Amino acid sequence: MTTAGYFGTGDAALFGAVSYPASGRVRAGVLLCPSLGKEQAETTRGLKLFAERLAGRGFAVLRFDYACTGESAGSQYRADAADAWISSVGDAAEYLRSLGAPQTVAIGHRAGALLLAHADAGPLDAMVLWDPVTRGRQYIRAKTVLYNMVSEAVEGPAVAAPARSPGADAAAVGTDTVTNCTGDATPGFDPAVEYVHTAGQSLHPKTAARFGGLTLPTDVGAALPPERVLAVVRGTDAGAGSRAARPSVA
Repeated sequence: MTTAGYFGTGDAALFGAVSYPASGRVRAGVLLCPSLGKEQAETTRGLKLFAERLAGRGFAVLRFDYACTGESAGSQYRADAADAWISSVGDAAEYLRSLGAPQTVAIGHRAGALLLAHADAGPLDAMVLWDPVTRGRQYIRAKTVLYNMVSEAVEGPAVAAPARSPGADAAAVGTDTVTNCTGDATPGFDPAVEYVHTAGQSLHPKTAARFGGLTLPTDVGAALPPERVLAVVRGTDAGAGSRAARPSVA
């Protein structure tokens, strides 16, 4: 059984979906922290199936969209979006605990593992870093290159950037909303800012710099016994050097 909806309020509202065991008996709560941008979009279905499998084994599983992504509140163009992503992890963990699960396990996938490592997720009983991004700067660079490659491969005229409608300059004074070329509202977009375009996301340069400055801590999960911190890494990443890289690697 899966229920979906919002938790939090107003500008901090996050969209999430909780998968419960059919028996109603919950062994533990599991928080799934997805990746970002194109990776987040491409793994939505896979994480949904994963959550359903875990629910079938007695876990209550929360999937959610970070602030400024997906169905959650906030514009992707915010200068503080990276901090909002990190805060979202803590908010989601708190919400999951409020559901009454006896234990809480957090699983971070790709960029989600890096965000999880820097979040205040409260007391956790176990942590899994699934193919973790170890350096935000490398991730941003790779996704920017991918965006540029795809953009250059697309035939036809370039897509116009969001633009103001006639008279919008005066109307938008004191707001963070402009009108794009289709007439739809584009919250937070500032035509004076040179955004960093990555595969699946456009980021404010301050957001790109903030996330780019993140690295996977060498003591990630230090509050937990080593056997309760698992890193599932690629063979080429096994020497990442973090504490999480030393437990069993699948």
